Order: sequence, then C-alpha cells, then structure tokens
Amino acid sequence: MKRLQAGTYRLTVADRSAGHNFELEKRGGTEREITDVSFVGTKTVTVHLTRGVWTYFCDPHKSVTRGRLAVGGVSLSRAPATTADDHGGHGEPEPGDDHGGR
Repeated sequence: MKRLQAGTYRLTVADRSAGHNFELEKRGGTEREITDVSFVGTKTVTVHLTRGVWTYFCDPHKSVTRGRLAVGGVSLSRAPATTADDHGGHGEPEPGDDHGGR
C-alpha cells in the first residue's frame, strides 16, 4: 500500500537482524526510530501519520532499503524516487524477495 489517509495507525515491525533498524520519517522533519540497530524481535507501536510524504527505511542501508507512503491525498510523484528492499539485502536479489526474479 502506498497511499493512506491521515490518522493514527498501529504499526508492527518484525526486525530479524541486529544489522538493521526501522525508521519512519516525514518529509520536512518528523523522524521516529521504531527499532534500533541492536534490536531483534517484533515491536508494535502507535503512529500518527499527518498529511505529506513519509519514508520508511533502515538507516545503515538507507540508500537501498526504503519505501514511501503518500498520506492525506498528496502525490508521491513530487518526491524523489526510492527503492524498497524488504529483506535488507543491500540491493542484491535474495531468495524469497519481491524483485521479480532478478
């Protein structure tokens, strides 16, 4: 899902590696670290998403492990393009990832 209405959401992160973390950032300033690099496990938090473009990412691998959400009717086309690698593979294909068999 790439578009959401503004509002409050419960977010569950299954962080399976002590080499990664999960952060959520609103374009223009708001940033929230959901898990830190040393954390391994599942964490559920409540987040309030306001209108704008939000990016979720792994900070140590921010250039390749990220994705975006449009909240409150804004367009993603106005923001720079990003890629999402949901398995923390530093951009290379991995078994079971969603890179279309590359």
